[in-house]
Amino acid sequence: MNKFERSASRAADVSLSAHSKSLTLKVLSVTPELLTPELLKAKKYEMMIHTRKGEVHTMSLLLLGKDFKMFVSLQRKKRINMKRKKVLKVTLFVVALVLLWSHLPYYYSNDKAVEYISNHAGVKSKCSCAGYVMLGLWHGGCPAGLVPAYAYEKTLPQMGFQEVPTEGYQPQKGDISVLPPAGNSPFGHIAVYNGRQWVSDFSQKSLFPSSAYRMNGSYRIFRIEDGWHWKHVWTSPIDWYSWIQSLVKGYKKIKF
Repeated sequence: MNKFERSASRAADVSLSAHSKSLTLKVLSVTPELLTPELLKAKKYEMMIHTRKGEVHTMSLLLLGKDFKMFVSLQRKKRINMKRKKVLKVTLFVVALVLLWSHLPYYYSNDKAVEYISNHAGVKSKCSCAGYVMLGLWHGGCPAGLVPAYAYEKTLPQMGFQEVPTEGYQPQKGDISVLPPAGNSPFGHIAVYNGRQWVSDFSQKSLFPSSAYRMNGSYRIFRIEDGWHWKHVWTSPIDWYSWIQSLVKGYKKIKF
C-alpha cells in the first residue's frame, strides 16, 4: 500500500458529519509530494472534523465532479437553515418582550406625575403635549407608551384609568383630559390637572388649549387612584396606521 492509499484509508476512519457521509471522499489531508496534476485540478473545501475522541481538526476535502457540487449545495442549505433559525429566535424574543411590556403590574402616584408635569410645563405650546404627559405618567409609575394625544382615550383605560362622566364634572388632582383633533392639529390634545390648572407642555388657562378646541367642545376625562394597577395594552394594526398618518400630517409642528 502506497502513501496515497494509506492516506485515503485513514480518512475512512474519521467520523464525519451526517451530511458528508454520503459523499465520496477522494483525498484527505494530502501532503505536498502527493499532489499530482490530477489532484491539483480538484476543488478544495475546508471544514472542521470532530473525531470520536472529541478532538477537532481542520482538514482539506478534495471533492471531484458531482460530489463537490452536492457538498456545496448541502453546505448552502445548512447555512440557510441556520439563518432561518436565528431569525425565528429573534422574532420569538421580540414577541416575548412585546407581550411582557403590554402586561405589567405597576404602582402609580398621582402626586409624582403631577409634580413632574407642572415643573416642566412651558409658557407656550410646543405641540408636544403627549410627550410631556407620557413622561409625567412614567414618573408617576405608569409605563405608558408614546402615541398621538387623541389615542390616549383608548390606551389609558387599558392601563387601569377609569373614564369620568363629563356632565357636572369637577376636576380633581391627577385627572387627565383627552381632546380629539381640532383646527390645524392632527394630534388632538392631552393634559393633566395639577389641582390649580390644566398643564401639558405648557400651563393652560382652561381645559381647552385654544379657541379651536373650545369651539369643538368635545373632551373625555380619565382618572386613576394611587396604588397598584395592571397594564393590559393591545393595539391593532389599524390603530398604528391611523397614528402614523397623524404623525405624517403634523410632525413639522412639533418643537423640540
